[in-house]
Amino acid sequence: MISEYLHGMLQRTFLLVLALTAMSCATVAHGRNETISFDSSPAGASVELRCQQVTRTATTPATVEIPRNATDCVATLAKSGFKTKSVPLDRGVDRAYWLNMIGIAVLPLGISDNSPLDIGGDAALVLIAGGVLGLSIDAFDGAMFRHEPKNVRVTLERE
Repeated sequence: MISEYLHGMLQRTFLLVLALTAMSCATVAHGRNETISFDSSPAGASVELRCQQVTRTATTPATVEIPRNATDCVATLAKSGFKTKSVPLDRGVDRAYWLNMIGIAVLPLGISDNSPLDIGGDAALVLIAGGVLGLSIDAFDGAMFRHEPKNVRVTLERE
């Protein structure tokens, strides 16, 4: 009787730890900001990275930090005597965001009749809540996104 109780407690504790570590995977993995690097040939070009709500400036070679949820980002590189070149940055969903689904994906294994896992109602609720909460946090704070390219390399042409 006591060993069954301990087994159940250990299993619930394990599932709780799994759910808590899986929550907001993108936020934990890399945070709400990301770094974009810029390089040009010739070096010394001015960079203006303009997004819908954020603008950053630098001189190549440079790294610029922007929020992951920044939208409509375009980098413009310019140098006297050379043609200006613009590079759009595409925003997509980062792979770490989908790790929030681990707890939800494991759930059907634990509730099927032939499964070696035995997930009770409390543990199932924790797994579902952890996954939904993680998805929500990453979406709310913008950590679910990434921009491409991360390394912008441009060869400027003479005018």
